[in-house]
Amino acid sequence: MRNHTLTGKWLFWIGFIVFMTGVGFTESVGAFLSDDFPSLSVPLLITGGIIMLATNFFRNKKTRD
Repeated sequence: MRNHTLTGKWLFWIGFIVFMTGVGFTESVGAFLSDDFPSLSVPLLITGGIIMLATNFFRNKKTRD
């Protein structure tokens, strides 16, 4: 994460939180609210994964010496 911009770092952590919320909603893990919102797990997992992958576009440019 050292070579990412501030926006990239924020996006990564937001995506991580969304992804982990999706893991919490899965029936196999069942950490919390698995009976109320089981249909939210897959969209949250996908959305969190896409956000975390999008952070690769927010890298600091390397300068040539």
